[in-house]
Amino acid sequence: LSMTIMLTDVIKITAGRPRPDMLSRCKPALDTEDPPLGLSTVDICTTDINSHIMIDGFKSFPSGHSSFSFAGLGYLSFYMAGKLRLFDEKGHTYKGFCCMFPFIGAALVAISRTEDYRHHWQDVFIGALLGTICAYFAYRQYYPALGHNTCHTPFMTRMLYWQAGLNNNNNNNNNTEHRRQQDEEEACLATTVTSSTASSSHNHDNDHPNIFNQNTKYQSQKGDQYSLDSHF
Repeated sequence: LSMTIMLTDVIKITAGRPRPDMLSRCKPALDTEDPPLGLSTVDICTTDINSHIMIDGFKSFPSGHSSFSFAGLGYLSFYMAGKLRLFDEKGHTYKGFCCMFPFIGAALVAISRTEDYRHHWQDVFIGALLGTICAYFAYRQYYPALGHNTCHTPFMTRMLYWQAGLNNNNNNNNNTEHRRQQDEEEACLATTVTSSTASSSHNHDNDHPNIFNQNTKYQSQKGDQYSLDSHF
């Protein structure tokens, strides 16, 4: 779709073909006449030349609606034809109808652009052709030709890339889980060390009163001996 939009816009700006409703956009002055030699230009328009309605009036070729609808719905038709194996030589008619429905929807969108005088029939035809080519080009990047025996399966390289992406995602998830487990183990170890340190500090503080009591008892006995010596 992106490729189709880019090509369509480039061609629109390069070609600059007026739309069928250009006169209603231009609104020329009633007293304007063509010059003796040549044709009239946008100078006869009463609408601002730089307005969006005038700029869009020169983007008729090719039809953007046609190219966009055939690119999207055309890819869907190719995809369904491949998955249903439309050309397997078994002659199932219902497969053809199922695969044509998206193309019919795209054709209705394209036809509606001529009914409201937004595009010429050539614009619609080239837009549909451009969209179909882009759709088939994008389809062949992933799947074999519709007449191939394995048209319903993508190319092996695409499947390998997809599998490699899944493996990378699984590896990333495993690495994340491993890091989370390491963080939990480190947090648990830190909590255990903190608890052991706090318990040791508490026991050390409980030993201090015993030492203090022994020192006090020794000083009391020493004082009593000093008092006894002084008495005698």
